[in-house]
Amino acid sequence: MAGPSRDKKLSYIQHDHSDKVDHGHMEIFKLLILTFFIAVIAWALTVVMRSSIEHASEFLIEQITAGAEYQWIIFVSVILTGAIIRALLITLSNWDDAYGDGATQSMQKFYSSYNEEDATYRYKSATFTQSVRRVVMTFLTLGTGGSGGLEGPAIPVGEGIGAAFAKMFKVNDNDTLRVLQVAGISACVCTLLQSPLTSVIFASEVVFCGRFIYHPMMFGLLSSLVAYFLNNHISQLEPLYYHPTHDAVYTLMEYAEISVVAILVSIPTGIGLRSLLNLFKKIFMPIPLVMRSPVAALLISGIVWASITYLSLPPESVIGVGEKMVGVIVNSDVVDYSFQTLIAIILIKSIVTCLTLMSGGSAGLLIPATFLGAFCGALAFKVAFIFNLTTLDSSILYIVTGLASSLVAVIEIPLTAIVLVIEIFGRGYGPSAILAVCVCNFFINQVKKRQALK
Repeated sequence: MAGPSRDKKLSYIQHDHSDKVDHGHMEIFKLLILTFFIAVIAWALTVVMRSSIEHASEFLIEQITAGAEYQWIIFVSVILTGAIIRALLITLSNWDDAYGDGATQSMQKFYSSYNEEDATYRYKSATFTQSVRRVVMTFLTLGTGGSGGLEGPAIPVGEGIGAAFAKMFKVNDNDTLRVLQVAGISACVCTLLQSPLTSVIFASEVVFCGRFIYHPMMFGLLSSLVAYFLNNHISQLEPLYYHPTHDAVYTLMEYAEISVVAILVSIPTGIGLRSLLNLFKKIFMPIPLVMRSPVAALLISGIVWASITYLSLPPESVIGVGEKMVGVIVNSDVVDYSFQTLIAIILIKSIVTCLTLMSGGSAGLLIPATFLGAFCGALAFKVAFIFNLTTLDSSILYIVTGLASSLVAVIEIPLTAIVLVIEIFGRGYGPSAILAVCVCNFFINQVKKRQALK
């Protein structure tokens, strides 16, 4: 989960009394106006970040798949140039807030409000310029061949926009500052996920550690709704995934299969990915900060070349955000995929994502978690189908179960996982998401307890 440890978060938010704030009619009206403009700016900046990365990734993929004489020279040149520019930028003092996913720094700025007398502490550091720099750094990470999600960078982008409006309108009390920060984060995440309720639940689980503080949540909901409206009516974004439906009534066998898949997916995503992240963190720690991105770029170039040349993997399964590949696997006949292909996609996507993140790239883990969960679910269905262990004809239930389980195992956002599944895939998948989240949560907690005792 983004930001400080769970214990530190709880120690901060136990001092939150924003629900007891009694705003007058004019103050509420002012907050509503500010929330609206924060949502519009957050939406616009996030759309710029998302669309620029999509176009850049499509260009890279076209170069790789075109079979041109210099395709790999172009790819290596692009990814290495992006890495060198990032490395040079982080040596500048005013770009130090654009290094890494940014969630930890932004959350610390948010929690500092509980120890400060008024909100003016936040205005001593960058606000809107922080958001712009984060967009640039994320483009240089994911638009030039890296792998990761956009929701991690969306947190500092949204927090910076909320703080900028608070500074502009001379907001002095910390309760109001936090309302505007949550509004910015929620709007940015909703622009990416196209799910208003999911975005607010995500903000609450990441920021408030699962504690529901309704005062900032209400304004977060409104800002998410504004971003959702703009998505549908201005940018006209399509739904994240088209998918088969499922009846809300489940058989006992389906419940049993969901439970098994939740545990199986937890192992490679929760335990495996975390171990891989720790491993790459240790590897990159001795490397000078300015050299980490170029070194990772060269390693990623070699991995991408080998995976496409020798394993015939689609480039979009290795580089970029990867959400389109989730849509592909959701609507594919998983049985047609070979075991080698599914396993290779899971392993290589994990490695490239870890290299991107641990070398200081600006990217998040939410979309990679859904990607890995979906493909692990697909692999589980392939095994079950081949060995006649399932009565299902379609892999969608396994994929959705894997997706929800992965969000719990990797990012520890159980409520977000459930709401995301229901909002994106429909209420018919709600029972599978609930069961998967519960089973995965119990399993991962037991594993953590045993690891802590060693």
